[in-house]
Amino acid sequence: MLRVSYGLIGVFQAISGFLVYFVIMADHGFLPWTLFFLREQWDAKGVNDLQDSYGQEWVSNSFCAVCFISHDVRKAQAREYDNTHSV
Repeated sequence: MLRVSYGLIGVFQAISGFLVYFVIMADHGFLPWTLFFLREQWDAKGVNDLQDSYGQEWVSNSFCAVCFISHDVRKAQAREYDNTHSV
C-alpha cells in the first residue's frame, strides 16, 4: 500500500509539473501544441529569431529566460512538496 501511495504521488507530481510548464509557456506566447519539435527550429543556426503563437518574435536570450523561469517554478514546487511532506 505504501508503494501504491508513493506511486500515485509521483504521478500527480509529474502531471502537475507538466501542467505548470505548459501554463507558463502559454502565458509567454508558446501554446502547448507549438512546443513539440520547437527545439529543432530554435537550435538551427540559420534561425536568428523565432515566432511564437501570437506572432511575437523571440531572440535566443529571451526564450532561454522563459525556459529557465518554467524550470525554476517546477523545482520550487517540488521543493515545497518535499518540505511539507518530510518524515
